Amino acid sequence: MPARTAAPLTAGVPAPGDSDRRGSKAAGKGDGAVPASVEGGGGAKPLSGPQRAMRKLGLERDIDLALHLPLRYEDETRIVAIASLREGDTAQVEGIVRHCEVEGRTRRQLVVRLRDDSGELTLRFLNFYPAQQKAMAPGQRLRVRGEVRGGFLGREMVHPVFKAVEPGAPLPVALTPVYPASAQLPQAYLRKAVASALLRAPLDEILPFTLLPPGLPTLKEAVRLLHQPPPSTPQTVLEDRSHQAWQRLKFEELLAQQLAQAQAVALRAKLRAPVLAGWVRPDAEADGGHPAGAIPGASTAVATALVEAGRGTSAGAGAVSPTLQTSQTSQTSQSSQPAQTSQTSPSSSPSPPSPASPSAPLHTRLLAALPFAL
Repeated sequence: MPARTAAPLTAGVPAPGDSDRRGSKAAGKGDGAVPASVEGGGGAKPLSGPQRAMRKLGLERDIDLALHLPLRYEDETRIVAIASLREGDTAQVEGIVRHCEVEGRTRRQLVVRLRDDSGELTLRFLNFYPAQQKAMAPGQRLRVRGEVRGGFLGREMVHPVFKAVEPGAPLPVALTPVYPASAQLPQAYLRKAVASALLRAPLDEILPFTLLPPGLPTLKEAVRLLHQPPPSTPQTVLEDRSHQAWQRLKFEELLAQQLAQAQAVALRAKLRAPVLAGWVRPDAEADGGHPAGAIPGASTAVATALVEAGRGTSAGAGAVSPTLQTSQTSQTSQSSQPAQTSQTSPSSSPSPPSPASPSAPLHTRLLAALPFAL
């Protein structure tokens, strides 16, 4: 299957201006793209923290980002009332900051009181920066998402994700993906980079539609659905990878694997073992070929014995080479002689065959034919 390639990303990856405010300094650093440097009038511009993190993850091309699929999803398409929250829920609320202060009784922490029309919620930040404290000034409208816990002051969220919004700000129309990333790569920065790459990545279908399993979407539709699933899509089928979009990608990967294996088998079938210098089959003369030769460093008798041994092995378990058959026939004829012949005189016993005799065992013939002494 032809590889899907794309040109490297240009300096069009959006900057993380409204990244999630979890307290990471990397969220406020860097803009630009993935290339090692950006050429300008004053020379090369160094990479920012998120750009270096993307390079370490191998996210350098549009197709790399398009195939960097989410691990899970968060539902930020709806807002729930604070009064309806229960301990252990993960929800998104929106309200006005009523109080914000830094407490230092046991350890320094930022405590914010958020209120909507139904009740109040405490936001607690154990690690924070002055910019975060300024963004949550009293009177500011916040949209907050996190896990609800029980505290001394009632319901609270510890280190929630938040952002300042205007009244009536629109909600997302798709589930929010959570990608594999690192501490130096904020999710908001990565989401914008992926959304930008999806517009340019080469995801056109290269397979005939007749070869696709019925009911599965095209590759482009499957990839875009996994990056931006509609709110009606059950998260369970997305996370356990049983959705049709996941099935389409599995089909693509299995097909690519089978094609790669077929190419490897075809390439291996073209390989031939190298011919040893000076080697000619001892029986080539009988086949009308060149005269019998020899293995360098050994005699023709050794080569002939090896060929006979190979014939006996390839003929099967019941086949016996001519040399071994001659040896076995000789041994059988010797054992069938009358017993009294061997008892009359030691000198009358048959002498062992000569090492060079065709009736000698194969290993004896090989040792006798070697050009050196053991």
